[in-house]
Amino acid sequence: MRTQCLIFLVGLLFADYGGGYAGSSFRYGSNARAFSLSGALVADKTSGFYAFSNPALLKHVRSNQLDLSYQAMSLDRSIQSMCFVRPLPPSAGVGVSILRSSTGNIMGKNSMNEDTQIFTSQDILGIISFGVSFSTKIALGLNIKAFFSSIAPEIIEI
Repeated sequence: MRTQCLIFLVGLLFADYGGGYAGSSFRYGSNARAFSLSGALVADKTSGFYAFSNPALLKHVRSNQLDLSYQAMSLDRSIQSMCFVRPLPPSAGVGVSILRSSTGNIMGKNSMNEDTQIFTSQDILGIISFGVSFSTKIALGLNIKAFFSSIAPEIIEI
């Protein structure tokens, strides 16, 4: 009982409240399999999309792979992903990935609740990944990420 209470308290302390933070639009899966399994692919291999789930799995890459995914969702949302992975003999791999999450046809309103303009929003995540295996049971993976956001470029000039 004490162990369960301790696990519960540690879970509360380190809970991730990602609903409203930068990058929360990338909590969706990067491909159909990850989307359907709610992102529970940390220890499972989805060929080509290792960078999004677990870069340590890049050691399993045996040939160059280019994987593309497009997911159209309700409310004019979409997710596009592209991942290129390449093996680095004898037991490593490297990958470059791009994930784009966008929303269109957002109806703008003014303070009088009158329609003003239709807006769009997009977030782009670029990832460079590296994974190496030290033995049959130990592997290390590293992701370097860059996040770009464009909210209503129709009215906000950068």
